Amino acid sequence: MQTLTWKIDGMHCGGCAQTLQALLARLPGVRRVEVSWPDARARLLLDPQEASPERVVELIESAGYRVVAGEP
Repeated sequence: MQTLTWKIDGMHCGGCAQTLQALLARLPGVRRVEVSWPDARARLLLDPQEASPERVVELIESAGYRVVAGEP
């Protein structure tokens, strides 16, 4: 398992965070996810056997947000 944290640009409210959190939670391999609008951050526990960090970034960006920084 990997714990990943990304700085996310484009969230404007708590609803954006909830939407992104629900979207990420449905991705196979995501075991736990927390998205914070005030912190502009997404943190998740990922099984790299099922999904890659790159796939997670693609999903975030396809939803209209931008990953501006990350920590593995």
